[in-house]
Amino acid sequence: MSIAQAAGVVGPFAGLDVPWLLRMRAETRRDHPFLIWAPFDAPARIWTYGEFHERVGALAAGLRVRGVKPGEFVLIHLDNCIEAVLAWFACAELGAIAVTTNTRSAPAEMEYFADHCGAVAAITQPAYAEIIATHCRSLHWLAVISHDAGAAPAQGHVAPRGDSFEALFADYGPTPMRCGAPRSTPRTRICTTATCIRPTCRCFTPTRWRIRCWRACGSARPA
Repeated sequence: MSIAQAAGVVGPFAGLDVPWLLRMRAETRRDHPFLIWAPFDAPARIWTYGEFHERVGALAAGLRVRGVKPGEFVLIHLDNCIEAVLAWFACAELGAIAVTTNTRSAPAEMEYFADHCGAVAAITQPAYAEIIATHCRSLHWLAVISHDAGAAPAQGHVAPRGDSFEALFADYGPTPMRCGAPRSTPRTRICTTATCIRPTCRCFTPTRWRIRCWRACGSARPA
């Protein structure tokens, strides 16, 4: 059955999505470890379900304050780090579409990714801030985390422009944010050049994302 044919079919996961799952885990296993962030050059940090859920909510609220609306695209150009996961979950909470990109992409490829999806904002790290600021000129704003995958930024490096990632967090109150967007609305876009000659972007709706997770060994051909 195709995804189009499956529309409207009620299954065991009907109405359940990523924000629901995170909230449910935060309520039932609040103090249980969810993630352990262990960078090479810094001490390991344990994030519980409850703590992570609260930070995701605060970041989602901050994105909304900065003008990001449900259905809009946010570029996440980060090496493996906790901020990348926080940003992805925050976009899901808000209903924005996270656009995760390969940090080895060339400047021209980053320009294509940003223009192709119409990204309104980007979150990156000091090592890549200049590339994003220079080549993704249509962005409304750029936020930069304080480190490069756990390592201190290169000595003397100054980001050309951009806000602190920590400045994005805002109070969101006890009620979880819900975007109310249809389940057919894309939730994430993955941009890469690893398996193709030219840059490729793939969109995933909540249903399609779940199916692709089930088919972890499936084809890597463009959708």
